Amino acid sequence: MEMAGYIDTDTDTVTTDSERPPNRIEIDFSSTAFEKIPLWKSWAAKGKVKEAIDQLLFLEKQTRPGTNIDTTARIVVAIVQIYFEAKNWAALNEQILRLAKKRSQPKQAIVKMVQECITFIDKIPDKEKQIRLIETLSFVTEGRAYLNAETTLLINILKRIKAEEDKNPTSSHKESNVGQNVPLNFMDPPEEREMMGPPKKRKLLDSQSKEIVYNLYKYFNEIKGKDMSSVFDTTSSKLVAMSTGIPWSNVKKVMLEGKRIEDGEQGGEFSSPKNVRKRRTALNDLDRAVVRESIIDHYYDYYNKDEVFPSLRKFHAQMKEKINYPGSYKSLRIELLLMGFHWKRINASSRILVEKNEIRFLRINFLNKIAEYRAQGRPIVYTGETFIDITHRPKRAAKGLGLVIVHAGGMDGYVPNALYMFEAQENNHEDLHYMKSEDYIKWMNNQLIPNLKPNSIVVVDNPYYQNILQNPPPRPNARKQEMLDWLDYRNIVYSSSMLKPQLYQLILQHKENIKEYKIDNLLRNYNHGVLRLPPCHPELNPIKNIWPLIKQGMEKKKDLINIKAKMKAVEQKINSISLQQWKNLCDLAIKDEKKLIGHDAAIDALTEKLDLTANDSSDESETELDIDYPMSDN
Repeated sequence: MEMAGYIDTDTDTVTTDSERPPNRIEIDFSSTAFEKIPLWKSWAAKGKVKEAIDQLLFLEKQTRPGTNIDTTARIVVAIVQIYFEAKNWAALNEQILRLAKKRSQPKQAIVKMVQECITFIDKIPDKEKQIRLIETLSFVTEGRAYLNAETTLLINILKRIKAEEDKNPTSSHKESNVGQNVPLNFMDPPEEREMMGPPKKRKLLDSQSKEIVYNLYKYFNEIKGKDMSSVFDTTSSKLVAMSTGIPWSNVKKVMLEGKRIEDGEQGGEFSSPKNVRKRRTALNDLDRAVVRESIIDHYYDYYNKDEVFPSLRKFHAQMKEKINYPGSYKSLRIELLLMGFHWKRINASSRILVEKNEIRFLRINFLNKIAEYRAQGRPIVYTGETFIDITHRPKRAAKGLGLVIVHAGGMDGYVPNALYMFEAQENNHEDLHYMKSEDYIKWMNNQLIPNLKPNSIVVVDNPYYQNILQNPPPRPNARKQEMLDWLDYRNIVYSSSMLKPQLYQLILQHKENIKEYKIDNLLRNYNHGVLRLPPCHPELNPIKNIWPLIKQGMEKKKDLINIKAKMKAVEQKINSISLQQWKNLCDLAIKDEKKLIGHDAAIDALTEKLDLTANDSSDESETELDIDYPMSDN
């Protein structure tokens, strides 16, 4: 009778019953396999091979870590049977290797799979494909003592094919290389393989090592059976260079380093070149908007047209074409994580990009509130900051060679007298951390608030200086009275007998729900409100589209040397933006707001269609980034 399986959602290892923690989930998949495998085989017979394989692989992943050994064996046998019946020889060979290499794959399952595949050999009409299958199985059996019987059977089949080929001199050249691609010592008798002892621990080879191995293989294959006198007349270093394809000068350097290691003049290992870590190629705000829009478009295609969601590499190629993204696909993966996306697996072979619920909530909250404020007739004022490199050099500018610009505007154009411009103390193209919170609050007090219309709503972004807390929660090592004052101010009940650790735990429970930002309190004192943009949505802030127009104009002013002259030129360019341009950009932002409302409804419909709870965790290769997104109090 088959034992029940144990699924460990954190690891992929098998433990004994005594080692199993009490909170593991016990599931018996034998009845599921008994019922579903014939059904999925019928799918494959009707041409739905991929769909059948996806279902089998998904079930195999669930049974493999536990004790469903017989069930796992039935599944892997069914997989190879489907590929054999479909005559998809390439996929059959590839899947055999994949199934054998999977972590925690039961030995019994591998044995059953190999035994089943051996029965395929004589049924394959093409001799070359027979040999290819034997070579694949030889790599599966290599180093596995429990497959000695199957190894012997494969050797006998290979010898039989070679004998038939020797009797038939008209065979093709490819067939004349029978057994040439099997592992080393595969054709040796079992007793000789046992004399060699257990297989050595496998080593991971980089691309250069693989190239060297292949060069050695080709070299010794060429000299096999030839006159060796010329080889022995060659120096060892030159012979190494000839066989590996490595320049002779490099070989001599390695020989010298090896001699130093043997003499104790150097550490016990050969040196390796330092890995130069490539910088991540960051996206700007507008490019992030295009990336998000492209993901949404794929949602629609997936939902309405049943199109396959693109892989990361394919999506990277699309972004190179759309926005001329210069970074690698790994850099794009990090950007997607920073934007709040992560991959979710929807079946055994497909993944889809899913947005964090936290970001969706902030976006929906923003869209609802700004629509409500517009309905109330409250003026909407957008604020923004940017940096202009006044040197226009291709590389990063030196310290103090840039201008920081802060401004605000809306449907009525710029807020009068709200322009704030100063020379940056430290250039930073990647973020806006060169501005101090004191300077930003000073700008609000002196230039923005006095010029706002009554009861305005000020839309702000999310740099750190806009999210400074008014009364930050005390730290764990703060004085006890400071903790008590913080709790009293917020009318949070506590006991007089509580000690500092208990008080701090009480603070932790409430601090996320009670956040007071300095600029929020400042604007509230003048009967204005604050609305924070959702992360990575620059298209909702019209002033983000103003900055590129100003920077383009400044490219023509790079001949100006005096900083005051450059600041004057920037101010003239800013003032050249017309009221109609502002209105057009605000209308465009409103249009994007309505589009995003429709997008969120579509995302809800899509997630209802997909079973994202079947594997409720991100892909193993992905890492979510923990980012604190500020909440708006309005």
